[in-house]
Amino acid sequence: MGVESLIQYVRTSSVRTDIIGSLCPGAKATNELLSAVTASESAIYDALSNLEGCGLVTSMDDGWQLTGTGRLVADTIHRQRRLEELFAVDSRYWESHDTSVLPQPFRCRLPELDDYTVIRGTQTDINRPVREVVTRVESVRSCDVVSPVYHPEYEAAMPDNADSRLVVSCAFVLV
Repeated sequence: MGVESLIQYVRTSSVRTDIIGSLCPGAKATNELLSAVTASESAIYDALSNLEGCGLVTSMDDGWQLTGTGRLVADTIHRQRRLEELFAVDSRYWESHDTSVLPQPFRCRLPELDDYTVIRGTQTDINRPVREVVTRVESVRSCDVVSPVYHPEYEAAMPDNADSRLVVSCAFVLV
């Protein structure tokens, strides 16, 4: 089974997903795992057997742990969940926003965003997002700002230290 199909295999069962998630912090004794996962004992043992057969978990004398493959699958499932949470905050924004203007490495890190707010300009106040970014940037000691467009106020507001970066998409830089 390829990694993608392993991820799908785990995600198609809440018991398998919960077991993988429960083992993320580290190995667990079998009784801890039985307490941590909401399912019948037989369902948990069946899932553990299947996960072990796929090479995602391994049994130890006193419990279970993720294999290297299991850790990568768990990390991917966590990133998928975070991305789903990101979409849920403001699905209309993500449906209409052209994410291709964001640098690819930044797009790949979107699931790492914590709390965020989409600030929209209006027909009567198109500069509202710029003012909001400037206000927030001016209130911190260091930050990273990624913007699809350059605005001189962003640069002026950036803290002057090596830990701060202003990244503007190449598609919008005019020479």
